[in-house]
Amino acid sequence: MDESYKLTTFLVLLVVILLMVMSRVYLGSAVEYRRAVDAGKSGEIDLAIAHYGRSIKWYAPMSPWGKRSLTALWAIAQERWAKGDTETAIFAVSTLRSAVYSARGPFTPFRGWINRADTWLASHVPEAHPETDNERIAELLGREPSPNRFWSFMVGFGFVGWTLSVFAFIFTVLPGPGERIKSRRAALIGTLVVIFYGLWIAGLYWA
Repeated sequence: MDESYKLTTFLVLLVVILLMVMSRVYLGSAVEYRRAVDAGKSGEIDLAIAHYGRSIKWYAPMSPWGKRSLTALWAIAQERWAKGDTETAIFAVSTLRSAVYSARGPFTPFRGWINRADTWLASHVPEAHPETDNERIAELLGREPSPNRFWSFMVGFGFVGWTLSVFAFIFTVLPGPGERIKSRRAALIGTLVVIFYGLWIAGLYWA
């Protein structure tokens, strides 16, 4: 392949990869939101809370699903608290808080929701558990939940490996004019593409 063709292929591939990343994150958030809605309709409130939290973690700019999940979690908390189910209410707000922290990158989206959750928990946890020490509550609220280190590493490792293996497939497997595709190399690098992609997606899900 000549240099101009390689450069064009590289730029097109870069755009495609970025679109794939955004689409995967957007779809992940949408799927988790739908699962949360279905779980809520089935009366599985704890499961719905968990899925709403995962929807928030799949953060993408301009995606509506994270915002809808935040609103849904807050509504569940208020409803369950009003019905006397204090544990579920606290679980919903705690999930909201930790999910927003998990969605952070160079900046933390939905930071206003963290402040709202902290204020709510500081007020309601002592009411639900009068025996809890106020200093202990303040200490817990001051912590910023960290994502799982192993799976966070896999997000970066899988994405970099996937990107490089795709590039390798294009530049070392695809044949030039008059050449034949290298089947063994194609199978090897193609397998690496699949493995690294799987690690990246698993990391995004479990981090």
